[in-house]
Amino acid sequence: QNAPLTSGGIIINAQPLANVTGPETLTVTTNGPGSVKLAWNRPRPPAQALVQAYQIQQRIDTETVWSSAVDNTGSQVSAYQLDNLQPGSTYYFRVSAITASYVTPPSNTASIAVVGAAPAPAGIKWRTVLEADSDQKYVVCNADEGDSGTFADRILMESDPFTLIEGMAIAALAVGATVGYIYIRSEYPDAVNRMNSALDIARNSGYLGTNICGSHREFDIEIRVGAGSYVCGEETAMLESLEGKRGVVRSKPPLPALAGLFGRPTVINNVLTLASVPEIIRRGGVEYQTRGVDRSRGTQVFQLGGNVKCGGIIELAFGITLRELIENFGSGTASGRPLKAVQVGGPLGAYLNSEQLDVSLDYESMLEIDAMLGHGGVVLFDQSVNMLKQARFAMEFCAEESCGKCTPCRIGSTRGVEVIDRIIAGEDRENNLDLLNDLCELMTEGSLCAMGGLTPLPVRSALVNFPMEEVSK
Repeated sequence: QNAPLTSGGIIINAQPLANVTGPETLTVTTNGPGSVKLAWNRPRPPAQALVQAYQIQQRIDTETVWSSAVDNTGSQVSAYQLDNLQPGSTYYFRVSAITASYVTPPSNTASIAVVGAAPAPAGIKWRTVLEADSDQKYVVCNADEGDSGTFADRILMESDPFTLIEGMAIAALAVGATVGYIYIRSEYPDAVNRMNSALDIARNSGYLGTNICGSHREFDIEIRVGAGSYVCGEETAMLESLEGKRGVVRSKPPLPALAGLFGRPTVINNVLTLASVPEIIRRGGVEYQTRGVDRSRGTQVFQLGGNVKCGGIIELAFGITLRELIENFGSGTASGRPLKAVQVGGPLGAYLNSEQLDVSLDYESMLEIDAMLGHGGVVLFDQSVNMLKQARFAMEFCAEESCGKCTPCRIGSTRGVEVIDRIIAGEDRENNLDLLNDLCELMTEGSLCAMGGLTPLPVRSALVNFPMEEVSK
């Protein structure tokens, strides 16, 4: 209602809710001399809006400064009492939504997609945390970038830390979190130092703390450094480590979005996902979704490494082929020898041969050839590589890095190394190959997390996608 409201000789000009669509009503009641109570119905925000609190502002007569209060009770009807009012004065009153709007999408097809080994729409995670009932919520950034051939997180934290801080702050305001943590691997000391410096600057500039940008909303971030465990890249193992416990995987359910850090609702995203949020909001989710193909929307940060002539980071829309990435940006192998294999998705990713290079780099196309994008690491191997030894390396890596909680991963990887050693030695090759396939199936179906569940992917791809001349030697 824009018309002035009069009560007991006091004039109140009320401006309607801003940034929120829906019916708006404002009522004024007199609670006694010099006291007025204003109440309004909180309109249901659009499906894509995340309105967690309202900023209540008032000023007297012609004063230009608005005094503010915040209502974040979450109740359907909110009220604000004005006391010590003077007859003959005009009071101005307005309410506006102050949290990040249009962060999550209007449906389960999120405009903010998680970039990482286990892709899932970030909007679904955020909405789940938003709707969870808790007096404390957290935002955790998984910066435990342990995959071989990946380095995008490190480069971003060292060169543009404020983008990550801004993305985490937006996530926190959107879901109602007040505390955030960035879990960084211990092998990244420069990133740790750069992030700590950036956090100090953000606090001193009012972008973190108890009153972010004058919004009366609270959020701060702390750095936690891992102890070198690869498994702590898995979100529940990371939570265990953050709580000061041994980094082992938790059983699900419950999901971290409902019972995460210290048993409270927790948003967990990786560096690239959170750092993408500010630009997505600036441009809009619709514009972001114009990039990509099929259900893989937006961009992916690819990291070229291994035996590649021109390694580095390339951010491209989903849909470029592996061949285009290698030839147009990597310029082939560093050794000059013919390319034999490409591993996509880190140490648990599949090995692809030269006939598979025309695959589109998107989630759906990779799944069709029993591969995955993972964190976007692309490692090249020339003709000198022995693929059976690469299969052995995958099992050995799992045996070394397993947290030991589940038997298929803990024992299966150790037995896998032994079986591959027998194959390399020429002992009963056919039966041992059958045994290895059975072992891979057991690990895939029975492991508690992706550490044991995905280890068979590089093993099987090395056996299936390449001639087995190594076995016959």
